Amino acid sequence: MWSHVYAREWDALRNILAPECKHKDMPAPDAGAIGPDNIVSRLRIGFDLIERFEHTVSRVVAEDDAIIVEHRERWHFKTGEVVENHLVSVHEVSDGKISLWRDYWDINGMLSNAPQWWIEAVANESPRDFS
Repeated sequence: MWSHVYAREWDALRNILAPECKHKDMPAPDAGAIGPDNIVSRLRIGFDLIERFEHTVSRVVAEDDAIIVEHRERWHFKTGEVVENHLVSVHEVSDGKISLWRDYWDINGMLSNAPQWWIEAVANESPRDFS
């Protein structure tokens, strides 16, 4: 899954998300997105503006249909800024597809370190664009 996200292989990502999959960035004020197309649309709002990513997985815990991943992202912006984001992602898998995806991360750290132009671009989007 992560390789699809960071390579921006949006069709491949859509194929592993269940039709009813719910994605939520837990610290964000919006309700998140439901369904592969809306999830990809939501991810692209921020990710299409990033030049490249580094991704490191620290731990993976799995039990039954639940998977918890502790990981780190480094976002490299075209203007030279680099932002490090530590996350815990919670997934549920049903019938071989991701049916729930929640990300827990430090929104204040992100907003304090991301370039202003990126924050403004993301803020210009509306939850209507991915719901």
